[in-house]
Amino acid sequence: MAARRGCALALLTLLQQPPLGAPQQQAAELCHIADLFAHLTAITTDEECLAGRDGGRGPPPSSEGGAPWYPSSMDDCNAMCGVVFEPFWDQCGDMLTNAQMGGMEEMGVFCAIPAPTCTVGEPAG
Repeated sequence: MAARRGCALALLTLLQQPPLGAPQQQAAELCHIADLFAHLTAITTDEECLAGRDGGRGPPPSSEGGAPWYPSSMDDCNAMCGVVFEPFWDQCGDMLTNAQMGGMEEMGVFCAIPAPTCTVGEPAG
């Protein structure tokens, strides 16, 4: 029992730390465990985000008997899902990535907008 309490305390302590290498002048909002779960619940139950699972071909959500879903690079993120996803990634993304949590590289590209590429004489795109 004490070992589980120690692990829980260590996780809570880690989640309250600012991202490694964060500039000191940046007053980033810390990602607390309650924030993390609230964000993930909002993302995984949002109809716009669910619609983009596996490019729109995804299985039913867990509320309909499917497996739990978390965003990955195989999914599409539209602007309305981005409104739900971006606050999570802004608040918790660096901390989760620095903690080497599995799947964070996938989440990091889920709603990322690629930089436009330009060639002289061609429009950006």
